Amino acid sequence: MTIRRAHALDAPAIQDLIKSVYDEYGFSWDPEGYHMDLYNFEEHFSDPHGAYWVAEEAGQILGGGGVEAYPPHPGEPGTLVDRGEGLLVCAGADCELVRMYLRSDQRGRGIGKLLFNEILSWAKAQGCQKMEIWSDVSLTLAHPFYRAFGATDIGKRVCNDPDQAVEYGFILNLT
Repeated sequence: MTIRRAHALDAPAIQDLIKSVYDEYGFSWDPEGYHMDLYNFEEHFSDPHGAYWVAEEAGQILGGGGVEAYPPHPGEPGTLVDRGEGLLVCAGADCELVRMYLRSDQRGRGIGKLLFNEILSWAKAQGCQKMEIWSDVSLTLAHPFYRAFGATDIGKRVCNDPDQAVEYGFILNLT
């Protein structure tokens, strides 16, 4: 198994991977809205604004995860603030873990840890200091995973996805 930086040619396989997890949990898929970043891969996952990694074995993508970097959200660091349109974000965060998913038959093998370490290394190399992480409340395996890396709970929000899903928020200090 190899962890490598993804490129635009990987986008269809990454879309299929993430859509399979969405199907597993009964989440809605919205390629023209909420999931548009996966269809404009280079725009969202190219230096210095973002990056995406995949775990690959025998030509199959087993999992993936990315990060997007941006100027720090305004407000008192560690508090939730409205970014606009009612979407809460973590004040002080200057990057976000995005679209980290593993195929159901690959969970528990340590792949997530390898992917997350690559994501953290990239974010630190970009000078990011605080990563916000948002995870649907039904993804119960993810929450203790993030806490094991030192992420702390910051609250809940309603996501701007088609399902208006409730998400738990975490903040991870990268310094």
